[in-house]
Amino acid sequence: MRQTFLLGTFQAEGRDLVLGGDGRADSPGHCAKFGSHTMLELHANVVIDIQLVQSNECGGSYHMEKTGMERFLAHLERQGLAVGTMVTDRHRQIAKWLRETYPHIEHLYDIWHVAKGFSKKLLAASNERECQVLRPWIKSVSNHMYWCAVSTPSGEGAQIVAKWESVVSHVQNVHTGHGDLFQSCIHGRLEGRESHKKWLEPSSKAAVKLETLVCNKTLCKDILKLSGGSQTSAVEGFHSLLIQFAPKMYVFSYTGMLCRILIAALHFNENANRVQGVTKTGEAMYSIKYPKGRKGAAVLRRVLKSPTYVGAGVCLCVCVCVCVSLSLPDSLQVQPLPQVLPITNQDLHKGPEEGCSGPLPFSSGCMCTAWSLCLCVRPSLMCVLLIVRRCSPVYLV
Repeated sequence: MRQTFLLGTFQAEGRDLVLGGDGRADSPGHCAKFGSHTMLELHANVVIDIQLVQSNECGGSYHMEKTGMERFLAHLERQGLAVGTMVTDRHRQIAKWLRETYPHIEHLYDIWHVAKGFSKKLLAASNERECQVLRPWIKSVSNHMYWCAVSTPSGEGAQIVAKWESVVSHVQNVHTGHGDLFQSCIHGRLEGRESHKKWLEPSSKAAVKLETLVCNKTLCKDILKLSGGSQTSAVEGFHSLLIQFAPKMYVFSYTGMLCRILIAALHFNENANRVQGVTKTGEAMYSIKYPKGRKGAAVLRRVLKSPTYVGAGVCLCVCVCVCVSLSLPDSLQVQPLPQVLPITNQDLHKGPEEGCSGPLPFSSGCMCTAWSLCLCVRPSLMCVLLIVRRCSPVYLV
């Protein structure tokens, strides 16, 4: 129902969709059983579809992402919606299939995926003999890739490549005569730490190695299709959230996996467009983080308002109601649910061992009962109980 509402809203707007998609396997490695393909509308920042594919449906786990994309675009065609731009990673199967099947769709690549792969290759090259001088330039070259895509108007892929290749001359302290499309660097006088980096010597092993990596034909073809606007960072954020609902270290049935990814999608859409929190004096709130991927580097991030759990709370209520309405084995002793009352804010912060202040539906005893019911009757719905301590005040109906 929620998906139908979203698609109807986009249809009423009458615009081409800007989509971002990516696949996720249910387990690490290359032998996953299930693969979910998530599709977001990047301008609205909402999940509009998730396709769950089993590996034996499509001939192997490598083909699951492409199969999910096929099913999603077929569904959009039936709904009469048009796709203008598709932003993905560099999945070769999907790139070839979109180019042949949907040539009218502009297929672009997410910058982060391309920059990450190139940075790994440059890091490996910097470990070679006489190439250690490349290491201080890794972050700068990666940032240059972002600048090339963001600073170039849409549709000017050749200019993006010209800007990208100019970095070979820049690191040798040559800032003019790059080419016809991009003749010279546009930065001013270098100051601070940028002015202290050691320039590469022309024709040195490090300079030749960098030029070989930068001017690689396959990479330049990918640079040509970089997206300067919308990115798939929101898709990666959803996959990070999905780990809380469906960890990769546990095995789930098809129904169990489907329930978990749908509940995660509802929770993501509910909180996707939260505003930034402010202090009592009205100042915007920020925090300093040290992500693992940055290897100790600090990152400044906005502090958003606290998330809500209305969608997940409703699913929890439905789960409990369905479970208690079914017949149970005689060996399972179940106490009747107490009188239904709304959850108070004080009860939301109490642990299972503390219990609740009154005869509430999610008190300690009732929580154990509901958990036992889901384990015995509906294991696939057990995931909704994981958020019991965070659901918003709701009534059991």
